[in-house]
Amino acid sequence: MSEWIWWEQLTWGYRFQQTGGLDVIKIVQVSNGDPDQIRFDLTTVPPVNWAKAIRIIDSPVDWGWATTNGDNRGPSPLVVQAIPPLVENAALEFRKAAFLGQDTGFYKVGDLFRYRGKVVVLEWRWDWGGDERDGYTVPDPSPPVPGA
Repeated sequence: MSEWIWWEQLTWGYRFQQTGGLDVIKIVQVSNGDPDQIRFDLTTVPPVNWAKAIRIIDSPVDWGWATTNGDNRGPSPLVVQAIPPLVENAALEFRKAAFLGQDTGFYKVGDLFRYRGKVVVLEWRWDWGGDERDGYTVPDPSPPVPGA
C-alpha cells in the first residue's frame, strides 16, 4: 500500500525510507504548459536502473503510465486533463519493482490541481537498500518534514 507524501518533500529531494531501503525523488523543474492539462515527466539518473513508473490513482479515468527502465531514463510523460471532477480526489503514485520484481506502489501525493497548466519534471535520484554501490554514496539526510 502506498505511503502518503507531500509535494514539499518532492521539492526538497527528501529521502523516503520504506521496507529497509530508501528512495530520493525530486521535482527538478516546473514550467508553463497547456492551461487545460497537468503534465508529469518522469526521469531517472544513474545509479537508478530498475523500472520506475508513475500513474494517477483514484480518478474515474485511466490516464496511463509514465515509465523508465535501464538506459531509458526519460523523460516519460504522463498527461492529465485538468478537469476538477477527474483529478480532485486523485493522487500521483510512484511505483517500482519490489519483492521478486513485483510492480508495487510505494508513495502517493494528492492535490494534483495545484499544477494545472504546468509541466512538472520528477527525477528519481536514488533507489537502494544499502550504503554504497558502484561508487555512488547515499544522499545526505533530508530536511525534517514541517509539522512532523
